[in-house]
Amino acid sequence: MQSAQLAQEIAKQYELVLPETVDEEMLLKVLEQKVIEWIQSGAEEFFQMLYRLDISEKKIKEILHHEDIAKHIAQLIYERQIQKYNSRLHNKTTTEEQDKELLW
Repeated sequence: MQSAQLAQEIAKQYELVLPETVDEEMLLKVLEQKVIEWIQSGAEEFFQMLYRLDISEKKIKEILHHEDIAKHIAQLIYERQIQKYNSRLHNKTTTEEQDKELLW
């Protein structure tokens, strides 16, 4: 797993209950259960949420033909969250470096 901080961010964002120590497999299982809840609560809201996460429509369409849809969608959400997390870390570092250059 990328980090415990990433797991906590994902848990907070999606209101997941995670054990104190969590690995990638455990996080994906909990996220998969949440995806099942979302699917059961209404397809329209679920697809809007995937759109807001900026998950490729092409990838979603490919997954719809698989047996374990919830598992695959949980994996896509997890991968997207890793991308966002890494981007924030990179941009934070870049911003801090730029700020130092602006100091007189």
